[in-house]
Amino acid sequence: MDASESIYKRVLDTMEHGYVFYDATGQIRLYNRAACRILGASPGQLEGKTSYDPDWRTIREDDSPFPPDQHPIIASLKGGVACYGVVMGMHRIDDGRLRWLQINSDAVREEKSGEIIGAVASFDDITQQINQKRYLAHALRERETETRALSENASYVRDTLAALAGEIAEANARLIEALTPAGGEALECARALERKTEKLVRILSQRSG
Repeated sequence: MDASESIYKRVLDTMEHGYVFYDATGQIRLYNRAACRILGASPGQLEGKTSYDPDWRTIREDDSPFPPDQHPIIASLKGGVACYGVVMGMHRIDDGRLRWLQINSDAVREEKSGEIIGAVASFDDITQQINQKRYLAHALRERETETRALSENASYVRDTLAALAGEIAEANARLIEALTPAGGEALECARALERKTEKLVRILSQRSG
């Protein structure tokens, strides 16, 4: 490694995000310390690895497989496509833990001919953000389920009360009919109950609307 390459490597090692360079054959030839840390690799362990290495076991954000030939670095290397903000799950080399990465990649071209001679990728570990996002989504689904259950229970209670109010109104109407000839306090109580029952029916009708 000459002086310029050494300086370049030192600059890369100061970066917080991971950085890798793939040659034209799709093998990793240059990487920084952050890449090793994020991917769980020891010094030298990334050298020569490709996107097709089975250790990665890459997945998409919906947990479906992320085929190597669809990786952003392959899109840049084979098609010259620049990719930004691609989210991909990868399993660490050392302990197999799943980490979520946000990846940017682009092709490296020969200055004069424009021929693709490699590709670079930078990435950040966004596992915490993804886990928080999933936790919130799960909590939201649970809340929606609880709300739906409460709504269904409320509908059941409302329908039960409406049916009961109807039965009370019907029985009270017969009672008023029987008490009307005699009049008196019992009739007034029956009519008061009739008014309250009608009010309850109106309230239940409004809630059901």
